[in-house]
Amino acid sequence: MRMSNEKKKDMADSDMYYFFEGKRGREFYLRLKDGVDLLEGIKQFVKDKKIRIAKIHAAFLGSFQPVKYEFWTPDTRDPKNWHNLSVANFGNINQILGINGVVHTRIIEGKEQTVVMIHGITGGGWDTPTVGGHFREGTIVKGGCGVFITELLGMEGLINPS
Repeated sequence: MRMSNEKKKDMADSDMYYFFEGKRGREFYLRLKDGVDLLEGIKQFVKDKKIRIAKIHAAFLGSFQPVKYEFWTPDTRDPKNWHNLSVANFGNINQILGINGVVHTRIIEGKEQTVVMIHGITGGGWDTPTVGGHFREGTIVKGGCGVFITELLGMEGLINPS
């Protein structure tokens, strides 16, 4: 995704990068219950708390069954397409080995929509490989899942139409 000139004008810059500087807002420990979809559960929490931008980090505990990952994979039909996405589904129980992600807001058709994007590594189950990628809808909490969420303030310039 290329950054628009409109977005760039709100950012500080150098010859090599653009950036926003913000500060930490509220900090939460969130424990999702057994059977909850990982992304939907976090999305509901941030909506309830009116969080627009945040980081998700440091899984305290948890496992999933199933876990669904999205990966960038070679496009055999078009080798120039480096943004080809494929989904993999692992049905056995998977322990969370690491997790991080972001919450941000997009304006779509004039309405703010919450987007949750989380990368993680899971493994440690029976007949389950250690694997990582971008979690997809349908990743279901098994037993429980605890994560820390830190609200980020002063970065509203990241919110733009998609």
